[in-house]
Amino acid sequence: MRVTREDDRNPKVRRRAAWVLTAITLGVVVSMIVIGITRLASDGSTDRGLALSTSNAPRRPVDDGSDARVVDLRTGDVSRLPRPIARIPFDCCFSVSPDGSRIAFIGLVGDDSDDVPGRYALMVADVDGSDLGRVAVDAQGTTKDRPQWSADGRQLVYERESDGALVIVDVATRVVTPIADGHRGEYTQPTFSPDGETILFTRDHDQPPALWTVPATGGTGSKLIEPGAYGTYSPDGRTIAYTLVDTDRYEGIWLAGADGDHRRRVPKMFPGTMMGFLTGLQERSRAAWSPDGTRIAASLVDGAPVVVADLGTGRTQEVAGGGQPVWLDEHTLIVDNFRPLVAD
Repeated sequence: MRVTREDDRNPKVRRRAAWVLTAITLGVVVSMIVIGITRLASDGSTDRGLALSTSNAPRRPVDDGSDARVVDLRTGDVSRLPRPIARIPFDCCFSVSPDGSRIAFIGLVGDDSDDVPGRYALMVADVDGSDLGRVAVDAQGTTKDRPQWSADGRQLVYERESDGALVIVDVATRVVTPIADGHRGEYTQPTFSPDGETILFTRDHDQPPALWTVPATGGTGSKLIEPGAYGTYSPDGRTIAYTLVDTDRYEGIWLAGADGDHRRRVPKMFPGTMMGFLTGLQERSRAAWSPDGTRIAASLVDGAPVVVADLGTGRTQEVAGGGQPVWLDEHTLIVDNFRPLVAD
């Protein structure tokens, strides 16, 4: 005698089971794709150097496998930073003095007799790694807040970690002068105007973020561009390159006059919708001007290549698979969090 099952007598049950199985299969496939994309976007150079020890031994400046690289735009050659700089743990946030002779950056300091354990220091060295020294010990250890030089190379401006204040430090005397009080994370990415009279910065607590200015001597700030974030002055001081972030939308690199007017987008540096969807927004992207002011380097979104755009010809060049660029000279970039280009 044939036994009749319940789902043989009810086609709706069979159809429902089929839909459930299909949904589970699709979920597994989508999860695998997402994992694959995530691994691809985060895959960097295999040359990572030595990892930091996790033992209880006292912290000392040791080589932690710096992920910053020097990229020659003419040849495509990639090299490491000078060893004295690369030996500072968790080096990041590089900034080159206007005359190209010195590098400021942030690194972790240890617990020697005059150090505070686990704190980040603002460091300065010659470009060859010599004359390395600490300028201040209360800096942000994140690429979002790289220190910026004054045009004469005597001062640096940065956001202080302890209280979020914008401060200027004299490189020679190490005297730190607050110019704007704030809360941690409220004021970010400050930069000097070329004449040294104004500090341009992002107020992240605004929605959307806005670019503000404050006198370099301190005083009352004023809103300059909204929406806008992470601005930098061109070498002649006439133009500001900035990231346009409108609430949750990222709309690329824009230019404006020093007074905030005449705003226009850099057409060749505009990520497609699909790229932004796949890789996530790069809200920390800061346009880096070449020393002659004719080109801009930037990484537009997380995982996207570092692109150099010629403002005169409109030509673009991909120079790294990802990272945060700063110009060392007219033909060379330092790329923080460097990822190599993927061969075709």
